[in-house]
Amino acid sequence: MKWLAIVAAILVVLALAGLAYINAGVKEGAAVDIPVFSAKNLADGEYVGKTSQGRWSNQVTVYVQNGKITEIHLDQDVMFPMKDLAEKIFVQVMQKQTTGVDVVAGATITSKAYLQSIANAIK
Repeated sequence: MKWLAIVAAILVVLALAGLAYINAGVKEGAAVDIPVFSAKNLADGEYVGKTSQGRWSNQVTVYVQNGKITEIHLDQDVMFPMKDLAEKIFVQVMQKQTTGVDVVAGATITSKAYLQSIANAIK
């Protein structure tokens, strides 16, 4: 029975550590202001941008042709990717040709992390 209590205590400690890790950086990530950039003055080419925000770290390549963003490729995804989220953000950026787009509800920090990488690429 004593070993069962020890195992239970270890599991509780691991669970608390996991929760602390998952919540680390949430306040900071939510508070990030994304600079609004457009590609209209950029030369044609590939622009790489990344953001380092713990589990929201990611890297993108932005392709510009004739002053327009034509493609955004996700080179390195966040630690816990959400299905189709990056694509939704990338489509908005390509349609509006700016990083000044709405974030996706329920994925604010991850949306901002992708937008930050795009902004870092084309600034």
